[in-house]
Amino acid sequence: MGWSAPPRVAVRCWRSTSGGLRRRGFALLAVLWTLTGIAALVLTVTLGARTSTRVAENRIAGARAGWHAEGCAAMVRARADSALVASEHPARVWLNLDSLLTSSGVRDGCTLQVRAHGATADINRLGEAQLRSLLGALGRSRAWRDSLTDAILDWRDPDGAVRAHGAEAEWYDAAVRPRPRNAPFASTREIALVRGAEAAGLDSVLGADSGRVLLTRAPVAALVAIDGIDEELARAIVAARVRGDTVGIDAVAATVSPWSGAAFLRNRLDVMRRVTNTPERWAVVVRSTQPVAEWAGVIKLTLARHNTRAAVVEWRRR
Repeated sequence: MGWSAPPRVAVRCWRSTSGGLRRRGFALLAVLWTLTGIAALVLTVTLGARTSTRVAENRIAGARAGWHAEGCAAMVRARADSALVASEHPARVWLNLDSLLTSSGVRDGCTLQVRAHGATADINRLGEAQLRSLLGALGRSRAWRDSLTDAILDWRDPDGAVRAHGAEAEWYDAAVRPRPRNAPFASTREIALVRGAEAAGLDSVLGADSGRVLLTRAPVAALVAIDGIDEELARAIVAARVRGDTVGIDAVAATVSPWSGAAFLRNRLDVMRRVTNTPERWAVVVRSTQPVAEWAGVIKLTLARHNTRAAVVEWRRR
């Protein structure tokens, strides 16, 4: 009987020690899981704070770039206005406004693109024959001309019927590209969305600016899109302005071949309504060179001449 007690005590001690170890193990795991959760929470909060900080920094930088571009645009308008007021020949200043603005420079950190309205043919105004004439003057193949002509007309017309060489919504869906507008082009940039026009460089001959074609700026391809001006007369007009001559279309038409001159005379009244020697408006794109200028620091303004002043008829952030 005296020898039976020690084993019972030993068993109880072993069991007590094992239960304590398990309880301490569970407590340690609980502490580790709690620390892991706290670390994850801290990491989430830190990352969220960094994201919020970056968003705020981008907004501030974007606002600064926008203000900077608007300041440059205001200086452009003021420079054009003061040049017209100070000159004895404001018409001459207006005719060469792009050279004036780009040569004199603007505020540091801004770049300019200045383009006269009418230096390209209005894509929304051209009929099928005129489009074919314009694209044919670019010297590409007939197949390319026919394909792009039909694709442009399909993009612009209100129906979904596909022309012989054109493309409608089905083709654009298969190519994972924006569908045709089936309405007039909204901007020059939209032309590049047309099938076949992606890398054709058509922005130098086609635009979406309504108004008359500028004889002193338009290239040959834009001029031949006017009924009554064939390629021979168009090249003679361009040659006259390269020589520095005043482009009087009647005088230039008198120097070309009889059949070219006769085509002009048959359509003279319509030609005179469609052309001008003086820009009606100037489109100016001002870009800030701030780091986020691509999306925030771009201002487009359109200037029109009112006597001896430069009036802003459009001012918007792109």
